[in-house]
Amino acid sequence: MNVETINSRVQAILSDIRSIRIKKGYSQGECGAMMHISQNTFSKIESGSLDLTVERLMLIANALDVDFFDLLTTQIKTQLFAVEGGLAQVG
Repeated sequence: MNVETINSRVQAILSDIRSIRIKKGYSQGECGAMMHISQNTFSKIESGSLDLTVERLMLIANALDVDFFDLLTTQIKTQLFAVEGGLAQVG
């Protein structure tokens, strides 16, 4: 797996995090507070300016009340659906 593919998958996970956060009605500040970090730090994580570590992903999953593994697999499910649908998104 090359660096571009990894970066693309991380960006998809970050996009999913943002979508879930917005659907649940949380601001970046609220999520940051639940993680004991500042809004600015949460924003940097969500935008990809700070690395998405396993620890950070676990804290985000907890703050959003979603399963850690669901955050990882959402992007994979999207790719599989796209391939089955004939869109041929290959990562």
